[in-house]
Amino acid sequence: IRDVRDSMASIDSLCLECKGLITDYQEIQKLSVTRTNLPATRRYLGVVFSVPEAVAELRELLARDDANLLVVHKRLSDLARCRDELLYQSRDLPGENKALEVYFRDVEDMTQKLGDKLWFVFGKTLQLAVENPARLVTALRIVEREERMDELAATGAVRIDMSRRPKGYKAKCVNVITRSIDRRFQDLRDHSNQMEAMLENATEVIFDELLMVQEHVMPCFPASYDIFELYFQRFHTRTFHILDDLASLHELATQEVLLLITFSRNYYVYMRKKLGVLKDELKPDLLEGRVEALHATYVSALASKMAQWCGNIIRAEIDEWARTTSNDNPPETDAEGRYITSLPVILFKMLDQQITVASEVNNITFVSEVLRVCGALLSGFLDAWESAINMLARRYFDEGGGGSEEGGAEPPPFFVEYLMSVVNNCHKAKEYGEQLVVRLEQELGPKYTDLVHDHLDDNILNFVSIATVAYRYLVDVCFGDLEPAFGDVFQKRWYAPGNNVMGTIILTFADYFQDYQAHMHHAYFSKVLQESIDRFVVLYVRALVGRRGTIIHQDCAPRMRQDEEAMRGCFEDFVTNPSPENKVMLQIDNRMKIIHQLQEVVCSSTDMFMVHFSALRGMCPDVGVEHMEVILRGRGDVKRGAVNDTMRDMQEAVERSEGPNPNPNPAASALQRSSLTGRPLYGPIFGKIEVRGAKVSIENTAATLAQKLTFKSNFNIFDSEGGGGGNDGQTDESESES
Repeated sequence: IRDVRDSMASIDSLCLECKGLITDYQEIQKLSVTRTNLPATRRYLGVVFSVPEAVAELRELLARDDANLLVVHKRLSDLARCRDELLYQSRDLPGENKALEVYFRDVEDMTQKLGDKLWFVFGKTLQLAVENPARLVTALRIVEREERMDELAATGAVRIDMSRRPKGYKAKCVNVITRSIDRRFQDLRDHSNQMEAMLENATEVIFDELLMVQEHVMPCFPASYDIFELYFQRFHTRTFHILDDLASLHELATQEVLLLITFSRNYYVYMRKKLGVLKDELKPDLLEGRVEALHATYVSALASKMAQWCGNIIRAEIDEWARTTSNDNPPETDAEGRYITSLPVILFKMLDQQITVASEVNNITFVSEVLRVCGALLSGFLDAWESAINMLARRYFDEGGGGSEEGGAEPPPFFVEYLMSVVNNCHKAKEYGEQLVVRLEQELGPKYTDLVHDHLDDNILNFVSIATVAYRYLVDVCFGDLEPAFGDVFQKRWYAPGNNVMGTIILTFADYFQDYQAHMHHAYFSKVLQESIDRFVVLYVRALVGRRGTIIHQDCAPRMRQDEEAMRGCFEDFVTNPSPENKVMLQIDNRMKIIHQLQEVVCSSTDMFMVHFSALRGMCPDVGVEHMEVILRGRGDVKRGAVNDTMRDMQEAVERSEGPNPNPNPAASALQRSSLTGRPLYGPIFGKIEVRGAKVSIENTAATLAQKLTFKSNFNIFDSEGGGGGNDGQTDESESES
């Protein structure tokens, strides 16, 4: 072994020494390489000489719309492999290497054109996946072949030129698809001037196209591409940027904030339900870092907008009252014949929508703020609505006689019918409100229950107060027509044979009550009956004891008995359930007992006067000595001295019964109470009657109303120059929106 090593070293030394002795060494080396490459050159010679013709044929083939890209790629790959192997073989021969590059230049050009074809195909991935999936699959097969060649070249297992490897077709394919998604979203922004249209289009694009990816694109792509992940992540990124840009705009309107919040909420819901993508997989979160600011903007804008909407609702209601002519129709009726308008539906639809949207955001602070705004606006709405009703009532009572302090305008037509619609609307609104509270309790859960009740309960109950205002005006209207008739009670005409004073009163009651009963909710019609019974008794008693000059003689008690029976029958005819326990029946019975007891007083002798006075005072603790004085002095059969003696005895008896410090309001403490309801059997009657020399007329309702008119400025119900006449029948933009 040592000898062999020595011999080899000697040979190497001799070879090195010989190299310097050969003068044509470079030429000999070149010749040696050429002879070595000659077999390979002869092997590729046929391919090399056919390159121009092959390229021309491939160019023609690629120009066709239906070109078989796999065939083109296969033949181009053969030419390229020939080129790369030749280049590898000539790597030490710069001249030949450069000549080969020039010679195969058309092959490289064709490769670029084939690539352009492929990128065009991938730019229309969604469309081709539906219309021509075979072409898309062909393009993907070419990409996969190139990827395998890149991997093989990277291993060094093949002896070819590596200057064009790796080509990275897969990365280019993904990049083309990504850019096509970006263009799709840019088109959305370029062709949508309004936020609503943009977000609607975005919803359609996102979910429709992602469903297409699931159903059509995924089967075409190899699993390694994770193509659905690529699409939905890119879609999400672009969606995030669109919403972020929109949220950064200044002075967003309520509707725009709502659109952003709603879109963001629905986006995650649809992603989960339609595509099976969970929120945790979608990063960054939509509207990240902007949610709180949007909530604040929304609440502020909502308060302003809802105030405007509420004002529009009331203005539209008033316009309907004030601008209706005698040739028009009264309000619409529901299936049960009750007068109604659209007010409660519009109002609670608005509230329901805003609270529902807020609740779906699932942020307790935001929901609390929206509930607070809704509660405050509902309270303001009720105040403004009551003021509007009072204003129209004042106009009706002021102008009802034909005069007008505002230029002689006629009173509002169908005033009574619209008052009935107010009563019915309030009843319906209360029902809607209670249903809304129950639904919110169920949908929002326990953590929101207190918020709902705190902000809504009291305001919903206040609809009963508005209904009370309206039905009392209905009673006012009825008794306004009765004022002349009550002026004749206990006067000469009342005693005249065949007089029809009480008949007029009964017919007037019947006329109004029939209309009220037909077109009002039964619960409030019962209240109208109760209010009318009380007022009738007060006015009847006032006619007897509330004015000097009352005529009382032997026919008074029989007349009063006839009036009592007639009025009892009149009221009982309108009681729907005339059972003894019925509240209205109880009230009729109790009030008629007062009139009956007054009959005893009127016809009583002076000896028994104190007895009947005490009995009356047991029913009505507010009856005073002065009231009895009117009766005694109106009787022609009682001498003045007897009157004075009786009055003195009554006064002493009252002082003894009440003590040195009489109760200033005996009606509040001494009223007999019902064992059924616990309420007073006889409400204050005489306390409402002031004895004075002049005739006591029905209270001036208009004067009273003038002190009640307080309008909420933020509702802007009326024009600055008009008292309620509106704007000549024209509605402004905010009205149209409402």
